[in-house]
Amino acid sequence: MIMEDIIVSFRNSLTEIMLERNLTIVELAKGIGSDPSTVRRWFGGVRDIKLSTILKLASYFECSLEYLCGKTHEYKRYEMCPCKRFGIRTKEIITECGFVPYNFLNEVGVTPSRYYYWLSGGEPMLTALNIMANYLGITLDKLVGREK
Repeated sequence: MIMEDIIVSFRNSLTEIMLERNLTIVELAKGIGSDPSTVRRWFGGVRDIKLSTILKLASYFECSLEYLCGKTHEYKRYEMCPCKRFGIRTKEIITECGFVPYNFLNEVGVTPSRYYYWLSGGEPMLTALNIMANYLGITLDKLVGREK
C-alpha cells in the first residue's frame, strides 16, 4: 500500500465504521475530543493523521489499527493498552527485526532528523507508520506496541 493509499483506505474504513454505528462527524469528533473541522479534513483526504489521533480512534471503536486503516476487514474487539513513546518503541522494533537503526531509516526513507524528533517525544504520521510496518512485514499495532 503506497502512501496515498493508506489515507484513502483509512478514510473509507472510517466511513464504513461510522455508517455501521450511525455516527455523525460531530458525534465522532466529540467522542474522541477533537474538532469537527479536523475530522472533516480526514474525509477530504487533505491531512495525514497523527499517531495519537489514530490511537484515540482505535480506542473509541475498540478495534485494531489494521482494521481502522482498512488493512484488514476482520473486526475483532481490541482493547487499548498503553503504548510506549514512539521513539522508544521504534528503537525496540528495529532491533527486534534485526536492523541497525541508521540502515533501516535510510532504506525506508526516514531522515535522521525525523527519527530524532520521534526519540525526543514527537509522533509519527500514518503514512510513515504504514511505510515502516510494510517494510518490516508487521502490523501497525505491533509497530506501535499494541500487539505482542
